[in-house]
Amino acid sequence: MGLEGVLIVTVDGPAGAGKTTAGRLLAERLGAYFLETGFVYRLLAFLASSWGWGPEMFRQRPDEVQERLEQAFRESPLQAWGDALDSEELAMRASLLARDPAVRGVALKIQRGLAQGHARIVAVGRDAGSVVFPNASPKFFLTANLQERARRRCEDLARKGAQEPELSILERMQVRDQQDMEREASPLMVPEGGVVVDTTTMSLEQVEELLYRKVQERFGSQRGS
Repeated sequence: MGLEGVLIVTVDGPAGAGKTTAGRLLAERLGAYFLETGFVYRLLAFLASSWGWGPEMFRQRPDEVQERLEQAFRESPLQAWGDALDSEELAMRASLLARDPAVRGVALKIQRGLAQGHARIVAVGRDAGSVVFPNASPKFFLTANLQERARRRCEDLARKGAQEPELSILERMQVRDQQDMEREASPLMVPEGGVVVDTTTMSLEQVEELLYRKVQERFGSQRGS
């Protein structure tokens, strides 16, 4: 089954903008498969480190890389990794690895492969709407001011029993934002036709409701055309 005729909604944005939680809530409400595209890069970074791979491995032996990764995904589905990949250090390593076009090429095949077989998909990430699923509709780009994003991340870590000064989180977010926006391969950007949503003063429930309403409006306009 290809992706023709599949409902795909994308939600992109930087860390702390609320895209992952809002996207998950939206997927539950729509009865859709939830795909966190950035999670693929974290897993690639984790496995590459475990296996002693550098970016050159992705460039020189892409078929072997693809086969090894597909086997890893078959043995442990993406969702099974859970909190094991939810660390700031791994996120930074993933961001650096993702700057290599060869790595992104492998990740793209995996991301689109994970979407196969689903009638409805909500995909979140940093290039879900611009690169992974360019034909998705609607596409959203969530943003928020840096201070609010750092505060949210600090609270999220605290809920998981981790403590880190908000200032250090803010500084790391600045670095990550710059890396993501300035990389040549698939930079962080508002996708063509994307709806920009500033979540700075919004609750997650308000964000999810707004996204859901926009999706319903799009369906209504398509039915009426």
